[in-house]
Amino acid sequence: MDVTQLKTQRKALRTSFTICAKSIEDELMKEAPNVNQLSISKAQIEDKFTRLEKCQTEITNLILKDTDAERAYEEDFLSAEKYRDRFSELCAQIQRLSMKETETKEFSEKRKFKLPKIELKKFNGDAKEYLSFWSQFSKIHEDTSIPNEDKMQYLLQAVVPKSKAARVVESFPATAENYPKAIAQLKERFGRDDLLVQIYVRDLLSMVMKNAASGRTKTDLPALYDELEAKIRALESLGRTQEKYGDFLSPLVESCLPEEILVAWERSRNIKDASEVEDRSLEKLMNFLKQEVKGEEMVELARTGFLSPANQKKKEAANKLDNYPTAATLVSTNIRNNTGKRNLLCIFCNKKHPSKDCLEARNMSIDEKKKCILKNRACFCCFSVTHFSKFCKVKNSCLYCAKPHHYLMCDHPKENMKQRSDIIETNSLSNSCSKNNVFLMTLIVKVCAEKDKVIHVRTLLDSGSQYSYISKHAIEKLGIKSNNKIKMQHMLFGGRETQSQIHDVYELLISSMDESYSLRVKVFSEDKICGTVPKVSIPTVINELSKKGIILSDLANEDCEIGLLLGADVAGMLFMEGSVKLDSGLFLLKTRLGFVLTGRQEVSDKCNERCDTVLNVISLFVKDSSINELWSLENIGIFDPIQRLNENNEHLKVIEEFKNSMKILPDGRYELCLPFKSDVIELPSNKELTWKRHKKMCERAQRNGLLDDYKAVFKEWEELKIIEKIDCENETSHFLPHRPVVKTDSITTKIRPVFDASARETGKNSLNDLLYKGPNLIEQIPDIIDRFRSYPIGISADIEKAFLQLGIAPEHRDLLRFFYPTENEEIIYRHSRVVFGVSSSPFLLAAALSHLLEHVPAEDSEIADKLKLSFYVDNCVAGVSDVTQQEKFILKAREILSRGCFNLRNWESNVECKYISKSTGTTKLLGILWDLDKDVLKCRVCVEDLKIDSNITKRFILAAVQRIFDPLGILCSATLPPKILLQNTWKLKLSWDSTLPDDIVKPF
Repeated sequence: MDVTQLKTQRKALRTSFTICAKSIEDELMKEAPNVNQLSISKAQIEDKFTRLEKCQTEITNLILKDTDAERAYEEDFLSAEKYRDRFSELCAQIQRLSMKETETKEFSEKRKFKLPKIELKKFNGDAKEYLSFWSQFSKIHEDTSIPNEDKMQYLLQAVVPKSKAARVVESFPATAENYPKAIAQLKERFGRDDLLVQIYVRDLLSMVMKNAASGRTKTDLPALYDELEAKIRALESLGRTQEKYGDFLSPLVESCLPEEILVAWERSRNIKDASEVEDRSLEKLMNFLKQEVKGEEMVELARTGFLSPANQKKKEAANKLDNYPTAATLVSTNIRNNTGKRNLLCIFCNKKHPSKDCLEARNMSIDEKKKCILKNRACFCCFSVTHFSKFCKVKNSCLYCAKPHHYLMCDHPKENMKQRSDIIETNSLSNSCSKNNVFLMTLIVKVCAEKDKVIHVRTLLDSGSQYSYISKHAIEKLGIKSNNKIKMQHMLFGGRETQSQIHDVYELLISSMDESYSLRVKVFSEDKICGTVPKVSIPTVINELSKKGIILSDLANEDCEIGLLLGADVAGMLFMEGSVKLDSGLFLLKTRLGFVLTGRQEVSDKCNERCDTVLNVISLFVKDSSINELWSLENIGIFDPIQRLNENNEHLKVIEEFKNSMKILPDGRYELCLPFKSDVIELPSNKELTWKRHKKMCERAQRNGLLDDYKAVFKEWEELKIIEKIDCENETSHFLPHRPVVKTDSITTKIRPVFDASARETGKNSLNDLLYKGPNLIEQIPDIIDRFRSYPIGISADIEKAFLQLGIAPEHRDLLRFFYPTENEEIIYRHSRVVFGVSSSPFLLAAALSHLLEHVPAEDSEIADKLKLSFYVDNCVAGVSDVTQQEKFILKAREILSRGCFNLRNWESNVECKYISKSTGTTKLLGILWDLDKDVLKCRVCVEDLKIDSNITKRFILAAVQRIFDPLGILCSATLPPKILLQNTWKLKLSWDSTLPDDIVKPF
């Protein structure tokens, strides 16, 4: 047959294979799959796959005969691989289910209650762990009902992958004949009695040396006794009993004890009979220590038995030694420039902040600023004192005139300020800020949208607003609908700008209460126009108006909200000639819609102060602000809107460059360029610096026994094409130092490389200095958690190795070179994926996810919109209303992200469903704790772990402060006082480990 006929046959076979595979997958998704049905389906799919593979082989042979069919072969091969992978995965799942069914069937009839699961202890080749490992595995070894083939598989599962023990076991092929040989080799390597005896005796000797070097306090006695007992019991299990080896071990144990315990031991021996004086048995020494520990525990009970739990914790913490976390030293108190030297003082005002952010400079003339620059021999472009303008590599673009200079050096900023054309910018400036009674221009008008629908609306005349607005409440009363929309941005009080938002447009007919005047106006919708605006209720003012025969339409007993704001587009045609000043100091203005009262009336100091009112400004700002801005510093003139505008423009520019330079590979993976701040990339190779750090790292890893495991990680990466070996030199290359980080509590990766992209040679840039790192993502955490808590069902997941799923463009890979972990030979590799440790990596991940979620089919847009607001780096935190939505969200989220080669995994929720891996206990959620059973969020407070003694230092206070992560600010009332104390220690200019004065120690 020719290729066409074979492909037709293959298409039919694939269809049959897919139908069978789908039925197997549906059966596996059930809570109680039918094992018998799966066995039948497995036989069927094996037959279909055999025929499909035979047809595929014939097609491949015909394609390979064509010399120009390389691309066709590659596409055909990838298509076939999907079916092979799917077949292998299904077979593995069926086999695991069958094994599980076989194991549980035997015990299901005997036991009607559920016991905790016993996990098989894994052995990593550490001889100290051999005894505990063998005590558990020996049950499997001695069970005659288990065939040796299965015992071999259990043994393979009982060793830590890629460890020394794994290498020994895996050196034997997994057969029944090799099982006794593998056990014998394990015992020979790690279980020899003479080896284990030496290890435990050396441990005792190390305790002796530690005591000789530093000494012990009596508070260590219970821990010391437990440590000695563990080692002596281990020696007894190896046949080194106290009767035979007590004379040898007794001096070692005595040498481990503190001086005061030894004195007590000798005193107790002298009290006894003379016949017992020379008896220095180890058994009696350990019994003495046991009695001392019991006595100490009774004394402690007598001291703390009547204390409250809180005071008892404080007492326990006070008896502990110092234990500073390593993160306590990771603090930066100096701003540094690219040369690594301190550059704190502003050249304009001589204060400690960057010159480009100086507020005083904005009020200086151009000549005054030039004199300051010349006086400090600084750069006219970036204001740095390390170089002159002709050597400056910073490319500035003025925000006012777009010329190549800093905006502080612009001659005519106001005249040159460009107007934006893509959105309408409006200014709303109405405000009232006084301790006196200030009245705004309010009145009641009739509003009509249809002939038979008229309502009375309280209206504010505001010439500080460019347009007119109607509240949502008034729209609902009118019952009208809009046929037009407009996109607007508001400039608020203090220079703040809102985000662009959509407003509905309405045409209304408004008239005075006596209907003597009416006009048609165009208004825009707004949820809430302003805060409370008081009505005139002062008797003297009302009496004065009555004498003049004037009645205000806005007079009433109760306040009501503003439903209509008439801005400058309408207010100008309403005012009529003549204004009257009242005896109270207020002004009475006549408008075509009626009289309005405005102005300020002086009141005595005894009167209650009214709340200052910033009207439509407040409502518009609160509606558009993100949550983190609500606790930002409230300021006038402190916040720099130009700086915010500059940052926003830079971010938009980088996003645009990201979209233009990114590529999407055939499998959906994103291939990205590094986002540099400037087009000019001056980056040293860092090769010599990196090699020096590399050799020290390898020596340290070798001493700690981590080097082999560390190499295995890079070998795995190379197989997955995350890194690639480089043989040739390149002038534009840059090397990154790296080191292993061990996380014993990690479920997935125990040891991982961390790269230092901030490493720099003296006077030169680091890679992180030149990269754009994007906005501060931590500010998103409160928003994400608030949305998460608004639903009854919470969901969390994470992306598997998120950074490593993003490819790096080939032209930038040489900037991510590194040395393979070998001590003597220089083996060079480079990254082909995004690197953990590079400052721009979180930004690249966020940009890729945003692009992926913006380009989804219409039917997935609802889930994609939810995902856009649910990601913090690689963590997904969302919420749904019911279990049906929960299952739909998980399935759709997996499907959407899989299109970009992202795997959402570790699904956790407070409500169980078949896709959730954890729904009980406590889990981590964006740095805080989530109790899944009670559905409660908690801050992780570990201050009680700190060991406090009389020496409280600046380092200790910093350690206590930094241990609490509180993104929502719930504990700020408790965490702020120690932070203030820490600030005071800096004012005193004390060193890290200096003793602090009492006025700081006592409050702490």
